[in-house]
Amino acid sequence: MRIPLRRPSPALVISCVALTIALGGTSYATVLAVPKNSVGTDQLKNGAVKNKKIADNALCPMCHLGGFSGQNEVPRVAGQQYDYVVKQLQDFRDRRRTNDAGNMAAYTRGLTDEEIDALAQYAASLN
Repeated sequence: MRIPLRRPSPALVISCVALTIALGGTSYATVLAVPKNSVGTDQLKNGAVKNKKIADNALCPMCHLGGFSGQNEVPRVAGQQYDYVVKQLQDFRDRRRTNDAGNMAAYTRGLTDEEIDALAQYAASLN
């Protein structure tokens, strides 16, 4: 099904222009640019096989699927920022964050910092 495109309202266009001017000519998209992974590409590739084994042992593919592409309400984590994945896994493990069914807290409960690092590197290395 194709969703028809609508023209932006004049108020939205004016707001975007005003924001661009207020930012000194910097575009809004530049301000919201996603930061690069803090882990180098070579480091991600070198540990991918070992890190995939850790992901398989932690049962990640059961919900997030093999390529970490996600399904239904389970989010895609493939290609996600390394720092973000580390923070989320630590927060689930330490019960600072939960999800509706509580599955993530249960699966992350026994993860070490090294395993969280490996999982984050693996997720960040996927496309």
